[in-house]
Amino acid sequence: MMKKRTYHGADLKLWAMWSMLIDHAGAVLIENTSLYQITGFRMLAVACRLIGRISFPLICFLLIEGFCHTEDRRKYLMRMGCFTLISEIPFDLAFFGKLDLQRQNVFFTLFTGILLLYALEKAETLEHSPLIRSFMMAAAILAGCAAATAGRFDYSYMGILLIAALYLFRKDRKKQCIAGAVLSLYELTAALAFILVGKYNGEKGDGRLPRNWFYIFYPLHLLVLSAIVFLLKM
Repeated sequence: MMKKRTYHGADLKLWAMWSMLIDHAGAVLIENTSLYQITGFRMLAVACRLIGRISFPLICFLLIEGFCHTEDRRKYLMRMGCFTLISEIPFDLAFFGKLDLQRQNVFFTLFTGILLLYALEKAETLEHSPLIRSFMMAAAILAGCAAATAGRFDYSYMGILLIAALYLFRKDRKKQCIAGAVLSLYELTAALAFILVGKYNGEKGDGRLPRNWFYIFYPLHLLVLSAIVFLLKM
């Protein structure tokens, strides 16, 4: 009998990184250049973007896992905050070709998501009635959505809602995947990420990636893509 395939946390990180690279290559190297005027390249850009849609749901799921299992949450939050700031210039250069406040990079969404997780966890443990706890959790989620919308964070309020749902259903993987898939349907292929999440075995898979590489990859690959665009325009 064939053994059922499962994935470590490191496997999901690799899926997220590769799909992100493909997604951003389509956006930065094709959509943001004159290549987009050529039909074949335009179709290639669409394909890249469709493949890349699975990245963000995977990252949100891994954020929940990191929050729930990290040994030092303060360090986890500080690391996320550092990469939020580090990533903004590479993000602006890659997507706008200059420093711009039109939209903020995805780490702003993730950082806000972690603050939301703290609030949700606190609300869950308060000795109040279920109604009051539910009200406090709803207020925290709305505040996170408002911050993401006002700050023009990548994925906006939908990113915050996805993080909240994945956390609230964290104890039931099937319900977690269903809720995540439903909230990802606004992007055509994003829900496919939860096929991979459904096969997650709960193990880190340490040693498959260098320490912090998952975080470093985001600003680094955006810098490389923006450098390629700059060289092509010379």
